[in-house]
Amino acid sequence: MSKYDELLHKIIEDVSSNSKFNKSTHCIFDLDSTLFNVTSRTEKILSELIDDKYFINNFPSEIKKLRKPLVNHDDWGIKEALIRSGIECPKFYEKAKKYWAKRFFSNEYLKFDIPYAGASEFVNELYSLGAHITYLTGRDQIRMLVGTVESLKQWNFPVDLKHTSLALKPKSSDEDTEFKTNYINKLINQYESLYFFENEPIIIHQVERLIPKIKIIFMDSVHSGRADPLDHWPKINMRFSRN
Repeated sequence: MSKYDELLHKIIEDVSSNSKFNKSTHCIFDLDSTLFNVTSRTEKILSELIDDKYFINNFPSEIKKLRKPLVNHDDWGIKEALIRSGIECPKFYEKAKKYWAKRFFSNEYLKFDIPYAGASEFVNELYSLGAHITYLTGRDQIRMLVGTVESLKQWNFPVDLKHTSLALKPKSSDEDTEFKTNYINKLINQYESLYFFENEPIIIHQVERLIPKIKIIFMDSVHSGRADPLDHWPKINMRFSRN
């Protein structure tokens, strides 16, 4: 059994034990790059950019290079994919980034996300053991609430009004770290055990510093690079399936 499998089994055992002794457990999951691999979302957007008349007319050589856009699971945004395609034009990158961002942060494209292996099954198992589930995301309500709910239902994640919660930022301009830290801080005295699954180290650093009681689980997938993960964080590597 790998160390990742051992960690996942340990979490299940802990939640199960809490339930037997009537101890409350709250499991908080980020969405993008924690429960969901967003690579397909970006690939879909770039495939549409290739056929966009504005880019065809204004950047024909760049579009030719982008005929087969390749997005890796550890790409943060689109810059790495463009570089791998041999595109170095700053103006193209600026326009392509705006095109990508408008669609990436929207309801319409969330359906292209794919959960990491075993993600839905793992969350459902925690849910069935009595844990309250919260999806705590940096997505914002105005642009992404409807698509988020549809995506969770599409992939059979538990969604109900009593035992699950969905927290999106009220405004896109709200800072992710502050939003998530403030949200979790309100829960700390309501539950005897809290788990926080997150891929972004800069957020984990602040949550761990301000809320030391919480149990951090680092999703080692992709992050912004604004801070480095710490060796002592328990981590899983892009899957929730267990052997």
